[in-house]
Parts: sequence; C-alpha cells; structure tokens
Amino acid sequence: MRVNFFFLSPSFGFRHAPVSKIIFTLTLIITFILGFLGIPPEPLASTYQGVIHKKQIYRLFTGNLFFITLIDLFVGSGLLYHFRVIERILGTAKFAVLVTFVYTFSILSQLILMLLVPSINLIAPGPISLIFALLIVYTNQLPPTTTIFRGFGLRFNAKSLVWLFCVLLFVRSRKISVIGPLTGIVAGLIYEIELLPLKKLLFPESIQNFCSKCFIPMLGTNQSRQSFFSNANRNRNRNRNIQVLNNNQLNVNRQLGHTNMNTNRNQNQNHAQNQLLNNNQNNLSSTEEQLLQSIIERSRNEITNSTENISTQTEEFQNNLQELIGMGFDPEKAKDALRKTRNNLTLATNILLSGN
Repeated sequence: MRVNFFFLSPSFGFRHAPVSKIIFTLTLIITFILGFLGIPPEPLASTYQGVIHKKQIYRLFTGNLFFITLIDLFVGSGLLYHFRVIERILGTAKFAVLVTFVYTFSILSQLILMLLVPSINLIAPGPISLIFALLIVYTNQLPPTTTIFRGFGLRFNAKSLVWLFCVLLFVRSRKISVIGPLTGIVAGLIYEIELLPLKKLLFPESIQNFCSKCFIPMLGTNQSRQSFFSNANRNRNRNRNIQVLNNNQLNVNRQLGHTNMNTNRNQNQNHAQNQLLNNNQNNLSSTEEQLLQSIIERSRNEITNSTENISTQTEEFQNNLQELIGMGFDPEKAKDALRKTRNNLTLATNILLSGN
C-alpha cells in the first residue's frame, strides 16, 4: 500500500481564495456555536412547516450555513477546503458569481419543491448544494491528477477521493433529503454546459469594494486582504489615472486657448500685409497688362511660324516618302529612313540601298 498526501493540495491555506475562506469559516463557526450552546438545528433548518406554514423564509438561507453531525462537518469542510482550487482557477470575481448562482438556484428550487410536494419534511442542512455544484465544475475544469493512493490492485487520485467523499456525503444526506445534492448537481451542470452566460459575468465592483473593506479584514490575514477582489485597488489606480488625464486635458485646453489667441493676432497681421500687397498689385497691374499684350503678340507670331514649318515639313515628308515607295522600297523602312535622316531624301536612299 502506498499513500501520497498530495491530495491535500500543493499549497496550503486560502491564499487567493477569500470567498472559499468565508464559506469555510462561517460554516465551522456557526456549527460549533450551535453545538456548544446546545441549540437544536430544527428552528434554523429548511422544513415545510417552518417555510410554508409559518412563512419563515429565512430558514432557506440559514439552512445552508451549518451541518448537523460531526461526520458531515468533517467531510463537508474537507471538500470545501479542497474546492478552493476552483476559485484559484476561475478567479475570485467569477467564483463569486458561481456561488451566488448556486445558492440562488438551490433556494428557489427548494421553495418550489416545498410548494409542489408538501410531504417534504426537512432538507439536509449545510452547504451541500454548493459542494455538489463545485464537484461538477471540479471534475470538468481540473485535468487528471497523479496517483496518490495505490492498494489492492487499484489506483486512486485526487478526483477519485473527492468523489468518494461526495458519495459518502450524499448517502448521509439521503437519509434526510436528496434535494440539496440534486439542486447542486443541476446548478453545476447549468454552469458548465453554459445554458446561461454565467462564465462571462463578473461580480459587481461596488460589492467587491464593500466586501474588501468590511468583511475581509475580519479574517485577519494580509494575504486575503490583498487577494480578495484585486479590482478594488485597480479601480483606485484607474480613478487616479483618470484625474491625472483630466488635469492634463485642462492644461492642454489652456495651451490651446493661448495658441488660438496668438493665431488670431497673426491672422490680423497677415490680413494687413495682404491689403498692402493688393494695393501694390493694383499699382502694378497697368504695367503688367502692357507687358502681357506684347508677350501675347510675340507668342502668336512664333506659333504661326511654327505651324507653317510643320505643314511644310509634313508635305515634304509625304512627297519624299512617295518617291522612295516609287523606287520600290518598303513603306515602313522608308518612313524609318526619313525619320533617322530628318527628312533628307538622299541620305534616306543611301540607308535603304546599304540595307541598314
């Protein structure tokens, strides 16, 4: 037989798992107080007579906060301690959403079943629905673990031991009622199958800040204070950064105001300079018109001369081309020869005769 106590977890304590620590601590404290003072659990448990007839709705909430026997307390608290790994995987904000959904679903389901089935006398107290919901998430989220117990030809890992303890808790709660385990299993399946978009939700920031200021300091550990809803510190830093950005924006606006004033002054000066330039242009306009007229006349004369030259060149080119074609040369080669020799007939004929 070989035993490895790795199933207790590689890191002990509730570091980065404050919500699990709150549930674990409250369950232990309330169970020990009821046992030490000798208070019977029936006035706080969920019963048909108390919830429906006496309309003591608070029993649906208080019934999830304590165990009846020491065996249930030992098994249930051990499972809650082990399931703190889920909070480390999901994150505290998402884990708080999961816990809230499980408690809400189980309380509403218990109330509806009591209304439909009056024969239900007592629902097994304790956070049993939460334990079985976390069992479904634990089985789906965590990968297979190493063997920690080997004996009689069998191998057991952490998941197999967790299932063994859950079966033991289910058998013990079955003597009273199976409503708690069943509602927990259904809530866990709804969360994992994603029938509702719960995995995308986060706990509200206002409640996070309130819990980090009021409830977590009562636990007395600096780690829990630092790890619980770290978004609170992020929000403070974000608000400070927003204030700094606002101050920078105000300074930028002031600088823009000064620059706008300077630009208006520069625009006025430029306007005055433009008026002076316009006056000077009006004075020079008369002389410029005379110069433009003389330039236009010269350009007209040059254009007429160039058109005449172009027309003569084209006529001479066509005449020379016809002569070369008449000599028996190829028209394309004759055109190339005339272009190379700039319309020189003698040179073009020499090129064609030489075969270049």
